[in-house]
Amino acid sequence: MKNSILGLSILITLLCAFLLFEKDREVRQALDRAEAAEKKREAAAADAARQELKNGRQLRQARSDAFENAVAMQQLREHLSSTPADAKHKDLSSLFHDQAMREALKSEVKSGTARQIRALFDAGLAKQLNLDDSRAAALKQLLTQRSSLYWDQVLIPRMTGDLADADVPAAGAAAKQQLDDNMAQIRALIGDDGYNTLQWFEKTQAARDDLKQFSSQFADDGQGLTADQQNQLLAVMSDQSAGFKYQSDLGNASDPAQLDLQHWENNFTDDKINAYFEDRQRLNDAIVQNANSILTPQQADLLRGYLTQQLQQARFTLQTSLAMYKNQQ
Repeated sequence: MKNSILGLSILITLLCAFLLFEKDREVRQALDRAEAAEKKREAAAADAARQELKNGRQLRQARSDAFENAVAMQQLREHLSSTPADAKHKDLSSLFHDQAMREALKSEVKSGTARQIRALFDAGLAKQLNLDDSRAAALKQLLTQRSSLYWDQVLIPRMTGDLADADVPAAGAAAKQQLDDNMAQIRALIGDDGYNTLQWFEKTQAARDDLKQFSSQFADDGQGLTADQQNQLLAVMSDQSAGFKYQSDLGNASDPAQLDLQHWENNFTDDKINAYFEDRQRLNDAIVQNANSILTPQQADLLRGYLTQQLQQARFTLQTSLAMYKNQQ
């Protein structure tokens, strides 16, 4: 199941911004092939939805996606490895120092933050916390400030070269202190119980987003969920997500204070990335196991396939984004 962790969101934004501005034809072609593979997958899924449902089809499709993603990733690696280091660094550095790039990153952060906060309130956060309009507005402002502290003081300056390597620890420590102050203000506004409720809403927002997508896909595959099934499946996904214990800090990064802002690259070591995706697989398995009593066998197979596909796409996005990030340093 997708997880809206801030660390992954950073890298997704980085990749999107790169695609908007990168002028290198070979890189574009490699990534265009990845996009074409995705469109091919969607077309195949649409055709298959009109045919008789076959058990395990989604799992086979997920394996096909994984192969296509691996090919696109290998093509990207080959291009980056064949490009002279000086030229590669020069091209990417100028890209990320461009004023349009800076504005694109800031705009994406602002709109992404607004969407995340709006989703929490649309899900009933204010009602659950019994907030009037004034306190609800204050909470939105504090949540927006939390995101700004994380992005504006460390991550965007790091990406654009405005924050030198030697200055990262001090900037990260300052941002961490301000994040702690922000958390204290949120606790003062909504109380400790309210803060726990906020954390639950944040940890389970991905489950609510996923259910909307899954419900449509189930219907497209001729296995539509009843209203009762949707409610029960959401409860399973939310409970499993909220109570799941990750081995890696990456799995807990919906709270930016959980990340090492003073040593940003340390958040994305191979060991931590592998542990994160192993955890995601364990979480997916737990969701499917607990949903077996709610879904038909065919629906359970579809759910397993959807979750597997999401996991493959998340890994591909993270690997690609990290490759872009490392090659602009």
